[in-house]
Amino acid sequence: MKRGLTLGLYLLAPMLSAVTPLLVFPSVTSVHGAAGLAAVGVAQSLGAAAAVVGELGWSVVGPQKIAALGASERAELMRTSVATRSLAFLLLLPVAAVLTYIVSPSFPIEAAVIALGFASVGFSPSWALMGANRPGLILVFDSIPKILLVAGAAVAIRMGASLAVYGLALLAATAVITIAGWFIFGVHRTASKLTRAEIVRSIRGQGRITVSRAITAGFTALPVTLVALVAPAAVPLFTAVDRLARMALSVLAAVPNRLQSWLGAATIENRGLRNRRQLQINAGLGVVAAIGYAFLLPYVATFVFTGSVEVDATLAWLSAGVVLMVCASRGFGLSLVAFSRTDWLMPASIAAAVVGLTLVLSLGSTWGAYGAVLGVVAAEATGAAVQAIGLKLRRQT
Repeated sequence: MKRGLTLGLYLLAPMLSAVTPLLVFPSVTSVHGAAGLAAVGVAQSLGAAAAVVGELGWSVVGPQKIAALGASERAELMRTSVATRSLAFLLLLPVAAVLTYIVSPSFPIEAAVIALGFASVGFSPSWALMGANRPGLILVFDSIPKILLVAGAAVAIRMGASLAVYGLALLAATAVITIAGWFIFGVHRTASKLTRAEIVRSIRGQGRITVSRAITAGFTALPVTLVALVAPAAVPLFTAVDRLARMALSVLAAVPNRLQSWLGAATIENRGLRNRRQLQINAGLGVVAAIGYAFLLPYVATFVFTGSVEVDATLAWLSAGVVLMVCASRGFGLSLVAFSRTDWLMPASIAAAVVGLTLVLSLGSTWGAYGAVLGVVAAEATGAAVQAIGLKLRRQT
């Protein structure tokens, strides 16, 4: 009973997070059309990239670390993560805003504010709550405040407010979960403060995974921006498909998120068995989800984006390939972390980024949204393959 409730909470939190953009997109497209969708797409692309880099890999290695710690050690770990990420975002937020202002094909000021909102997500301590197996708190302090604030922004935009209110809503939602996490883990009760040398040392310790995540951002968060550079007319359609794919994947993330603490708490004796089971679960999830997604995407896109873009079956099945590859990649990523082989995450990210950047730019300029989606599929498949090789080599040593 308790396990079922916990899994339900893990599913509900990301589902609400995924629904959140669905509340604002109809308002954006009904009032500002494809131009508004393109502006939000570029803002989310660059903001999400900043979030991925700025969280310094804590969402990757942090959950399994925190799962094995006591209360006082968790507070110290959280304090370290807050200090290091604060420094990172002090540098990244202005960069994300300026680049968005330059690249956005329309509404540049509003897009810059929205980019700040998406970038701030990287400061959220939700990863720590996942590792501590506290999904209910994610729901209360992250999902619900975010959905309420974004719903308010959607209403305001429909009534004539600036698109920037969407970004302000995201910033407020991040502030709520960040403050809550500070008190939940008792960071305010830690006796000592980190010195500058300790902060720098911690950032260096996260250096490899941070670089890996930065490279990952090149083929997960930036494709919309790349399409804006080579095929501006294709941005609305590609934004629609890319955003719906990422929304679906954010819901599906509930499964690997739940498996984080389960795998991280495994003993040496049963770690291998648990790892095989999570790989099977993630692979099966990917197949089922990809098929359902391909059939539903054309109808969902028409509804969400109020007819401003149309997704045909070919594009839907191409995008389903992204869903399948990401699910498989998440399983391999969990395995590499569990067996302390995170050194393989960087080669996987580099290979995927090279393939993704090259193909999204080249195929996107030739075939628009279709080519860009194909480039993303190839990038995700490459990353998954390299991670699988790393896991296989570990078994042979």
